[in-house]
Amino acid sequence: MFSSVATEQHSAEQAGQRPESQESQERHDSAHQFLGIYGHFYQPPREDPFTGAIPLEPGAAPFENFNEKITAECYRPNAELGNFEAISFDLGPTLAAWL
Repeated sequence: MFSSVATEQHSAEQAGQRPESQESQERHDSAHQFLGIYGHFYQPPREDPFTGAIPLEPGAAPFENFNEKITAECYRPNAELGNFEAISFDLGPTLAAWL
């Protein structure tokens, strides 16, 4: 009496195919695919070079400036969801100073 593995190997050999070992099949079944995500986050300097103050930016409404808008709409929600823990990233120096 043949075991099921021996029967499958015998059938594969008759069909002219190489039987796949159980170990090889297990490696194939447990193979993983990975996706790498890298983020480079940067904000240009917005300070007035003479006063050091960030001027009002009407296009950022309802926020006073784009730093506040982008922080509220992008960086804070992603931080709250833990997304930065799952990716590799760096911060530009002006953004790092702002945060």
